Order: sequence, then C-alpha cells, then structure tokens
Amino acid sequence: MRIDIYFLEKEEKFPISVYDRDEIKVGEILELGYKGKKKKWVKISKMELLKSSQGKSEKVVELTCSPLSIEERRMIIEAYLKKGDDK
Repeated sequence: MRIDIYFLEKEEKFPISVYDRDEIKVGEILELGYKGKKKKWVKISKMELLKSSQGKSEKVVELTCSPLSIEERRMIIEAYLKKGDDK
C-alpha cells in the first residue's frame, strides 16, 4: 500500500480567506496547500487578520504555519494506515 503524505519542512505563511463560520485555531493541525500543488500537513502557530470588509462574513488572514513534531507526524501516518485497513 502506498500513501502520499507531505509535511511542511520549515515555517511558512499562508494567506487564506476565511468566513465567520470557519473555526481555525492556533495550535490546530491542518492539511493546507495552494491550488494545483501538493497539500502539506502543518501546525498553525500564529494567525493575523490582513483584511476584513464591513458587513461581509469573509476575512483574509495570514496563517503562520510550523512543521509538525515527530510525534504529530507519526499520529497522522498511523491514522492514514488505519484508514487504509478499514477499506
């Protein structure tokens, strides 16, 4: 069985659009990436508001993302392997 999992190797910033209903928190682990590129697993270390339009629920935030620890990477790999066994 082959699984393709990519992890962030160094700190990187991702400007993204979010809506009021989105719940993104510092410390959260997500799979992020730009359209047409491979997504990488990251840990959000900082979130900064870049743009907000009054009366609209959409905001642009910049997520500062950090690489995952060895333990966090292991947990994601194990989850993928378990998911493959369930099929």
